[in-house]
Amino acid sequence: MAIDSLARVDREARRLLDKVGIAAPAVDVAKIAKSLEIDVLFQHFQEDLSGVLIKTGDKNTIGINSKHAKTRQRFSLAHEIGHFWLSHPGDMFVDKQMAAVFFRDGRSGDGTSIHEMEANRFAAALLMPAHFLVDSFLACERTGESDVEQTVSRLAKQYEVSAQAMRIRLSSVGLVPAV
Repeated sequence: MAIDSLARVDREARRLLDKVGIAAPAVDVAKIAKSLEIDVLFQHFQEDLSGVLIKTGDKNTIGINSKHAKTRQRFSLAHEIGHFWLSHPGDMFVDKQMAAVFFRDGRSGDGTSIHEMEANRFAAALLMPAHFLVDSFLACERTGESDVEQTVSRLAKQYEVSAQAMRIRLSSVGLVPAV
C-alpha cells in the first residue's frame, strides 16, 4: 500500500475519533458504531468469518462473530467501520435491494485487496491511534519498563487488543523494531 494511502487512512481514523470525541484508550468501538448509526449484531459465524458489513439503503449493520475472542471482535468491528467510513464499494451484492456486503474473513489480512489492507490499517489506527500510543509508550519507559514484550503486553491490555496487533502497530509507528 502506498505511503499516501497509509497517511490518508490514518488521518481518517483520527478524524473519526475526533468526531466522536474519544481522547484516550481503550477506544469504545461500539460507541463509534452507534454514532455512525450502524447496528452491531453478534452472531455465530463459521470460524473463518470474523465480521460482515451490510449496507441496505440508509440502514447499515455490522455482524461480528460471537465465537471469537473479545480482542478479535473489537478489531473486526473497527475493520468493518473502516469499510464504512472509507466508503469502500461492496464486494458482492445480494437481495433485490442491492445491498453491498463486506466480509472480514481469513483472507482479509492476506494483502491481496487494497480495500482490505486499508480497512485493517484503519482498524489499527482507530483502536491504537499513534498519538495515544506515543504517550502510553513513553509512560511505560518512565516507569523503567524496558522489556519490549512486557511493554507490548501491558499496552495490549490497556488498549484491549491482542498482543500481536499491538506489536505490529507499535512497529508501524516506529516505537519498536519491525516484526
